[in-house]
Amino acid sequence: MLNRILILLMAGCLGISSSTLACTLFAATGDSVVGGGSLICKTRDSKPESQMLKIVREGGNAFYGLYAMTAPNKWSLKGGVNSKGLVVLSATASSIDKAQKQNMATKAYIKVTLKSCNSVAEALSNKANFVSPQFLMLADKNEIAYVEVAGPGNIKVERRVKGCLTHTNHYLAGEFSSLNGKSVASSHTRYDRINKLVNAGNGPFRLEDFIRISQDQNDGPDNSIWRIGSTPTISQTLAVFAVQLLQNGSFKVWVKYRPEPNMRGQEKIVSYSSSELF
Repeated sequence: MLNRILILLMAGCLGISSSTLACTLFAATGDSVVGGGSLICKTRDSKPESQMLKIVREGGNAFYGLYAMTAPNKWSLKGGVNSKGLVVLSATASSIDKAQKQNMATKAYIKVTLKSCNSVAEALSNKANFVSPQFLMLADKNEIAYVEVAGPGNIKVERRVKGCLTHTNHYLAGEFSSLNGKSVASSHTRYDRINKLVNAGNGPFRLEDFIRISQDQNDGPDNSIWRIGSTPTISQTLAVFAVQLLQNGSFKVWVKYRPEPNMRGQEKIVSYSSSELF
């Protein structure tokens, strides 16, 4: 009994189940990609839930997106690529306490941006769209960027035309450090690991390299980039969404995802070229 109590206490201190909503984002561009262009990838972590992939055509740019059922009959867009070759992926700001988040404004950014923007530069110019506290990673064939959103119009942007970018679920900008009010051990562990795997010294990268990195289990079932989960109901990796953006404007999408919650270890893999999608 004493040993069980000690184990539970240690799990709480280490933050093993620190977040039900988490992601690891990474991207490379320019001379960090074999043949040029850009690569971008998201591993999506959450408690088990239904997911689907869908092409959306309803005014503006068409896009191919990953959706999750976050509530009964409610599908939430978690990332996608549009017909112009713009990719937008998101990660939750898990370091902000839930009670604090309830008082913050929200806005669906990914869908609006994919439908209305053709490039990273265009997406970043629409600062009024950055409302909800979150982390976003964007890519087109020429550049990559991440955006830390602390609130309406309160953002920090990092852009690259060569090199790499990485992000997880806590704020990196010093001016936003006060928002890191909750211990997110998994986020810090994954951030350290993805930085070790994705940097200019390890490139240039191919899509296959990003896929391999997305499967990394170096830090155990609850803190790795690919999290299998120490129990069937704890937060775990439900999907990988990776895109290679070629200099000629075409692209390739690779997705590994779990359509239904109980399909751990039985994930589906799909891959499409831009011409097959659009």
